[in-house]
Amino acid sequence: MKKLFFTIVIIFTLFATSESKEIVDLLGRKVKVTDNVERLVAIGPGALRLVIYLSGLEKVVGVERVEKGGFVPYGRPYTLAIREKVKHLPLIGEGGPGKLPDFEAIISVRPDVIFAIGFEGHILDMIQEKTRIPVVGLHYGALGELKESKFYDSLKLVASLLKKENRLKEIEEFLKRTEAYFFQRTKSQKERPRAYAGGIGFRGQHGITSTEAGFLPFKLANVKNVADEVAKDGHLFIEKERLLVWNPDYIFVDVNGLSIFEKEFLETPTLFMNLKAFKEGRVYTILPYNYYNTNVELAISDAYFVAKVVYPDQFKDVNIDEESARVIRFFVGESVYPEIKKNFGRYGRLVVEKGKINIVE
Repeated sequence: MKKLFFTIVIIFTLFATSESKEIVDLLGRKVKVTDNVERLVAIGPGALRLVIYLSGLEKVVGVERVEKGGFVPYGRPYTLAIREKVKHLPLIGEGGPGKLPDFEAIISVRPDVIFAIGFEGHILDMIQEKTRIPVVGLHYGALGELKESKFYDSLKLVASLLKKENRLKEIEEFLKRTEAYFFQRTKSQKERPRAYAGGIGFRGQHGITSTEAGFLPFKLANVKNVADEVAKDGHLFIEKERLLVWNPDYIFVDVNGLSIFEKEFLETPTLFMNLKAFKEGRVYTILPYNYYNTNVELAISDAYFVAKVVYPDQFKDVNIDEESARVIRFFVGESVYPEIKKNFGRYGRLVVEKGKINIVE
């Protein structure tokens, strides 16, 4: 009986989506998708985040367990914003990097399309074959430039399929204003301080050696990223000793990797205390850049904090709590910043007291 039910559902889905158009997804795959997407599911790291950015939650008919609060949700503003709203939705799998969804569960909720991130093309083809539902591959890519990235191309593709062009226009204008704001306030800066971002998440938590070339917060804040000497963009792991060579003016540590960094510091305190940034008290925290893929809203929020730290005169009027709340609310619909600050981590300066690292305002 169960097998017959799923066969009927597949037949219904095929007939219900006869009006279709062919698109090319971010993996270069040609996919036929209904011209009127009313039901969707999103699988893999950050796929649902793009739907939330575009205010498309009303079309979501099932979610992975991680989107209901699975593993600590405080590093993902979009999950905090929707968790009460998705409680009633059926589960379509556990979620997580590389984990396949529950095919029968997906079929049972009858989506018009499956948005997916974190899977290779042949896996997406297999999912599509198993479910008989179009699977559109998306990608965040490197976020060195907001509007010249796979992230932005993915956002445009999702917007076109969900008919969310007006919301996409709002995001475009927001990003344009944000870039212009930072440019105007920092364009007269003749010398750009050199900075390093450590503890960046990458398929999990990491310590100080985990960094990002083409780091968006530094680019927006017009700060020189020492990691750009190694690569143009993308995630990097470096040797601790390279920090001694770079000896940056400022160091920013992602709070997601702060507990690991604290252990690293206690193991080799001399190495870190020989760095200019530690000697001069210029080591700070930032909010999670990558947490189940990139939090674009937190990357922008981080840029405000970085700019205020590095260029205090130009940004003395900026209230970090207010700006963070505003940016997060724009992208995910609710200001969950106070909850993130309380339960996950906050902006501040790192100081060493009695062999322990603390955050001070």
